[in-house]
Amino acid sequence: MSITRREFTKALARTTAAGISLTILGQFGCEDEPTSTSKRRKVKANLATEPFTIGPISQFDKPGVYDQYKQSHGVWIVRDNGYTDGNTDSNIDSNTNANGPTLVALSATCTHVGCSVDWDLDIDQFQCPCHESGFTRQGINMPDARASRPLERCTIQRILAADSPDADATGHVIQIDPTVRFRHDKNEWDNPASMLHL
Repeated sequence: MSITRREFTKALARTTAAGISLTILGQFGCEDEPTSTSKRRKVKANLATEPFTIGPISQFDKPGVYDQYKQSHGVWIVRDNGYTDGNTDSNIDSNTNANGPTLVALSATCTHVGCSVDWDLDIDQFQCPCHESGFTRQGINMPDARASRPLERCTIQRILAADSPDADATGHVIQIDPTVRFRHDKNEWDNPASMLHL
């Protein structure tokens, strides 16, 4: 089979264009995925696959974000003291509980592509290292976030475990079930199992 000079030049131009395109895609990556698979593996949340206990309520006695279960179970524990109806503080999210202190277990999995979010105390937000989505302390996605919905809540409840060394004076511990999660965009945060009233 013989090939003309014109056909050879066209084939060479197509091959070169394809090679350049692949190089550019490899350099900048797809905008919806982290640019390297090794980075993606490192930042994926390690969400537990079965219920686990986190001890007595007394260890969460102050409002704030608790990180001791983020690495091992893929959840953030957030205590919020609630607010009164007359509160005009613009930093309080409309999904904060108005009926007093609560404890919630937020999945550390970003709702954009599943990377693990980190807590940034300086800006009082959860931040996703993959595409910089931000979430409030309550887990609500920021208006400019690539994540189109809030973080998910995991089931949280007090259970009787009198024989547990972590039980409180009444014999109870807190149990989190990350296999049952609640989505704000589906109005599931109203479910009593999505927060623990203190």
